Amino acid sequence: MLNRRMLLVTFGSSAFAASNSFAQQYPRKRPRIGWLVPTTQAEWNGLLEEYRRGMRELGYIEGNTVETEYLYADGHVDRLPDLAAKLLERKVDLIVTAGTPSIIAAKRATDKIPVVFAASSDPLNTGIVTSLARPGANLTGLSLMASDLSAKRLELIHTLVPSVNNIAVLWDSSNPGMAFTRP
Repeated sequence: MLNRRMLLVTFGSSAFAASNSFAQQYPRKRPRIGWLVPTTQAEWNGLLEEYRRGMRELGYIEGNTVETEYLYADGHVDRLPDLAAKLLERKVDLIVTAGTPSIIAAKRATDKIPVVFAASSDPLNTGIVTSLARPGANLTGLSLMASDLSAKRLELIHTLVPSVNNIAVLWDSSNPGMAFTRP
Protein backbone atom coordinates (compact mmCIF):
# COMPACT_ATOMS: atom_id res chain seq x y z
CA MET A 1 0.00 0.00 0.00
CA LEU A 2 1.37 3.40 -0.95
CA ASN A 3 1.95 5.85 1.83
CA ARG A 4 0.85 9.47 1.41
CA ARG A 5 4.32 10.71 0.46
CA MET A 6 4.76 8.15 -2.30
CA LEU A 7 1.24 8.86 -3.47
CA LEU A 8 2.03 12.56 -3.77
CA VAL A 9 5.32 11.94 -5.61
CA THR A 10 3.55 9.64 -8.05
CA PHE A 11 0.69 12.06 -8.34
CA GLY A 12 2.99 15.05 -8.85
CA SER A 13 4.71 13.34 -11.72
CA SER A 14 1.43 12.52 -13.44
CA ALA A 15 -0.04 15.95 -12.73
CA PHE A 16 2.93 17.66 -14.22
CA ALA A 17 2.84 15.49 -17.31
CA ALA A 18 -0.44 17.24 -18.14
CA SER A 19 1.05 20.69 -17.62
CA ASN A 20 4.24 19.63 -19.43
CA SER A 21 2.24 18.99 -22.60
CA PHE A 22 0.84 22.50 -22.17
CA ALA A 23 4.38 23.86 -21.77
CA GLN A 24 5.47 22.15 -24.98
CA GLN A 25 2.61 23.78 -26.86
CA TYR A 26 3.41 27.21 -25.44
CA PRO A 27 7.15 27.18 -24.67
CA ARG A 28 7.46 30.90 -23.82
CA LYS A 29 5.03 30.80 -20.95
CA ARG A 30 5.88 29.08 -17.69
CA PRO A 31 3.06 26.77 -16.67
CA ARG A 32 1.15 27.88 -13.57
CA ILE A 33 -0.07 25.16 -11.24
CA GLY A 34 -2.67 26.02 -8.62
CA TRP A 35 -2.99 23.85 -5.52
CA LEU A 36 -6.38 23.92 -3.81
CA VAL A 37 -5.57 22.47 -0.39
CA PRO A 38 -8.46 21.62 1.95
CA THR A 39 -6.39 21.70 5.16
CA THR A 40 -3.63 23.88 6.60
CA GLN A 41 -0.20 24.62 5.22
CA ALA A 42 1.38 22.94 8.24
CA GLU A 43 -0.52 19.73 7.52
CA TRP A 44 0.61 19.68 3.90
CA ASN A 45 4.22 20.91 4.20
CA GLY A 46 5.75 17.44 4.21
CA LEU A 47 3.58 16.21 1.38
CA LEU A 48 4.22 19.26 -0.75
CA GLU A 49 7.95 18.96 -0.16
CA GLU A 50 7.76 15.47 -1.64
CA TYR A 51 5.85 16.91 -4.60
CA ARG A 52 8.54 19.58 -5.06
CA ARG A 53 11.29 16.98 -4.81
CA GLY A 54 9.60 14.88 -7.47
CA MET A 55 9.23 17.94 -9.67
CA ARG A 56 12.92 18.83 -9.25
CA GLU A 57 13.83 15.29 -10.29
CA LEU A 58 11.87 15.91 -13.48
CA GLY A 59 13.73 19.19 -14.01
CA TYR A 60 11.00 21.58 -12.87
CA ILE A 61 11.84 24.18 -10.25
CA GLU A 62 9.28 26.49 -8.67
CA GLY A 63 9.85 30.10 -9.65
CA ASN A 64 12.22 29.05 -12.43
CA THR A 65 10.53 26.65 -14.85
CA VAL A 66 7.09 26.52 -13.25
CA GLU A 67 4.94 28.87 -11.17
CA THR A 68 2.91 27.44 -8.31
CA GLU A 69 0.06 28.97 -6.29
CA TYR A 70 -0.94 27.33 -3.00
CA LEU A 71 -4.30 28.23 -1.49
CA TYR A 72 -5.24 26.65 1.85
CA ALA A 73 -8.79 26.32 3.20
CA ASP A 74 -7.44 25.64 6.71
CA GLY A 75 -10.08 22.96 7.24
CA HIS A 76 -12.97 25.30 6.35
CA VAL A 77 -14.81 23.49 3.54
CA ASP A 78 -17.02 26.54 2.97
CA ARG A 79 -13.93 28.49 1.78
CA LEU A 80 -13.12 26.07 -1.06
CA PRO A 81 -15.39 27.62 -3.76
CA ASP A 82 -13.90 31.10 -3.20
CA LEU A 83 -10.36 29.71 -3.23
CA ALA A 84 -11.07 27.83 -6.47
CA ALA A 85 -12.34 31.09 -7.98
CA LYS A 86 -9.13 32.84 -6.88
CA LEU A 87 -7.08 30.23 -8.74
CA LEU A 88 -9.05 31.07 -11.88
CA GLU A 89 -8.44 34.80 -11.34
CA ARG A 90 -4.72 34.03 -11.07
CA LYS A 91 -4.92 32.29 -14.44
CA VAL A 92 -3.52 28.91 -13.48
CA ASP A 93 -3.08 26.33 -16.22
CA LEU A 94 -3.78 23.35 -13.98
CA ILE A 95 -5.56 22.86 -10.64
CA VAL A 96 -4.34 20.16 -8.25
CA THR A 97 -6.41 19.14 -5.26
CA ALA A 98 -7.38 16.25 -3.01
CA GLY A 99 -10.55 15.22 -1.21
CA THR A 100 -14.11 15.23 -2.45
CA PRO A 101 -15.13 18.73 -1.23
CA SER A 102 -12.07 20.33 -2.89
CA ILE A 103 -12.60 18.43 -6.12
CA ILE A 104 -16.25 19.46 -6.26
CA ALA A 105 -15.28 23.11 -5.68
CA ALA A 106 -12.74 22.96 -8.52
CA LYS A 107 -15.19 21.17 -10.81
CA ARG A 108 -17.86 23.79 -10.19
CA ALA A 109 -15.37 26.62 -10.73
CA THR A 110 -14.22 25.54 -14.20
CA ASP A 111 -14.90 23.16 -17.01
CA LYS A 112 -11.93 24.43 -19.05
CA ILE A 113 -8.85 24.24 -16.81
CA PRO A 114 -7.60 20.69 -16.18
CA VAL A 115 -8.24 19.50 -12.61
CA VAL A 116 -6.10 16.67 -11.26
CA PHE A 117 -7.03 15.21 -7.90
CA ALA A 118 -4.57 13.36 -5.69
CA ALA A 119 -7.25 11.41 -3.86
CA SER A 120 -10.99 10.95 -3.94
CA SER A 121 -12.91 8.48 -1.83
CA ASP A 122 -15.23 7.57 -4.71
CA PRO A 123 -15.24 9.94 -7.70
CA LEU A 124 -17.76 7.84 -9.60
CA ASN A 125 -20.52 7.61 -6.97
CA THR A 126 -20.10 11.25 -5.93
CA GLY A 127 -20.58 12.37 -9.53
CA ILE A 128 -17.12 13.86 -9.92
CA VAL A 129 -16.38 11.71 -12.98
CA THR A 130 -18.61 9.84 -15.41
CA SER A 131 -16.39 6.76 -15.58
CA LEU A 132 -13.17 5.57 -13.96
CA ALA A 133 -11.78 4.49 -17.33
CA ARG A 134 -12.77 7.75 -19.03
CA PRO A 135 -13.36 10.43 -16.40
CA GLY A 136 -14.55 12.93 -18.98
CA ALA A 137 -14.52 16.69 -19.07
CA ASN A 138 -11.49 18.36 -17.50
CA LEU A 139 -11.03 16.03 -14.51
CA THR A 140 -8.73 13.12 -13.74
CA GLY A 141 -7.02 11.71 -10.70
CA LEU A 142 -6.64 8.92 -8.21
CA SER A 143 -9.46 7.10 -6.44
CA LEU A 144 -9.23 5.48 -3.05
CA MET A 145 -12.20 3.28 -4.02
CA ALA A 146 -13.42 3.68 -0.46
CA SER A 147 -16.87 2.31 -1.23
CA ASP A 148 -15.34 -0.99 -2.33
CA LEU A 149 -12.81 -1.15 0.45
CA SER A 150 -14.79 -0.24 3.58
CA ALA A 151 -16.43 -3.64 4.01
CA LYS A 152 -13.16 -5.36 3.20
CA ARG A 153 -11.34 -3.34 5.87
CA LEU A 154 -13.90 -4.38 8.48
CA GLU A 155 -13.56 -7.99 7.37
CA LEU A 156 -9.79 -7.75 7.74
CA ILE A 157 -10.10 -6.28 11.25
CA HIS A 158 -12.45 -9.10 12.23
CA THR A 159 -10.01 -11.68 10.80
CA LEU A 160 -7.09 -10.17 12.70
CA VAL A 161 -9.01 -9.64 15.94
CA PRO A 162 -12.00 -12.03 15.97
CA SER A 163 -13.08 -10.94 19.45
CA VAL A 164 -13.97 -7.43 18.21
CA ASN A 165 -17.73 -7.04 18.09
CA ASN A 166 -18.17 -3.27 17.81
CA ILE A 167 -16.21 -0.77 15.78
CA ALA A 168 -16.83 2.96 15.89
CA VAL A 169 -16.01 5.12 12.88
CA LEU A 170 -15.60 8.89 12.99
CA TRP A 171 -16.40 10.64 9.75
CA ASP A 172 -17.29 14.05 8.37
CA SER A 173 -20.92 14.05 7.24
CA SER A 174 -20.39 17.28 5.26
CA ASN A 175 -18.02 15.44 2.90
CA PRO A 176 -20.12 13.75 0.18
CA GLY A 177 -17.40 11.15 -0.38
CA MET A 178 -17.70 9.88 3.18
CA ALA A 179 -21.26 8.63 2.65
CA PHE A 180 -19.89 5.94 0.34
CA THR A 181 -17.25 4.71 2.77
CA ARG A 182 -19.75 3.27 5.23
CA PRO A 183 -19.95 -0.53 5.01
